[in-house]
Amino acid sequence: MPWYRVTTEDLVTYRENGEAIASGGSLAEDFNIYTGSIVLDDQGTHHAFYTGQNPENLGQDGRALQLVMHATSHDNMTSWQRHPEHTFGAGPGYESGDWRDPFVFWDADAKLWRMLIAARHESGPERRRGTIAQCTSSDLNHWEAVEPFWDPRRYVAHECPEVFQIGDWWYMVYSEFSDAFTTRYRMARDLKGPWIVPEYDTLDGRAYYAAKSAERDGRRLFFGWIASKKTHMMTGLGNGQEPCPCLKLSSAATEP
Repeated sequence: MPWYRVTTEDLVTYRENGEAIASGGSLAEDFNIYTGSIVLDDQGTHHAFYTGQNPENLGQDGRALQLVMHATSHDNMTSWQRHPEHTFGAGPGYESGDWRDPFVFWDADAKLWRMLIAARHESGPERRRGTIAQCTSSDLNHWEAVEPFWDPRRYVAHECPEVFQIGDWWYMVYSEFSDAFTTRYRMARDLKGPWIVPEYDTLDGRAYYAAKSAERDGRRLFFGWIASKKTHMMTGLGNGQEPCPCLKLSSAATEP
């Protein structure tokens, strides 16, 4: 499973640009390349952080390891160079088979990079071990594990976590890997929390999943996955019901 690059100028017409980061091969730690994120540093280098997985690469618990891996591009994401020396997996206290979806962002106040990771504690109630683990870095190459970014002990996992700021509010978005299978969000005035639950805390309805966002021209755009259902209809739509209220984000937002 590789990464492909697709570009658009209008969010209607898309152009496929071919394979961007190829599978590392059948014996590689990144035989499968799963979700991650890309950031741009002050020198104009793009840094991709992604999940590497190989079903033959097992941890001590017998599950396939999930690893955070690093690649860089110096030509505006046309080509990528892997940095296997920067690969790292789950540390003590976390399940080695759940360490994925690295999301990296710059914390201007602390003057460091933060990485959020979908992870699970190795102990506790089976369906309540999900957490958003956190690592920090000053150079995007070396990462130090710190306390979890958010640890409610409520869900199986919080997939595809991301954080961004609009106006006076920070937004934390994650996909609930549990019974609901939906994309939810929380709000806070500070990165340290407390994170409050708005009245309507989902982006769209059930099965709108693994949503990732991007900012452009003052707008926040979400791109997510919608499952195919029997008769090709989403539950709750097309039968007289209204879809769930969704998050309407504006660069001027100051209230929930």
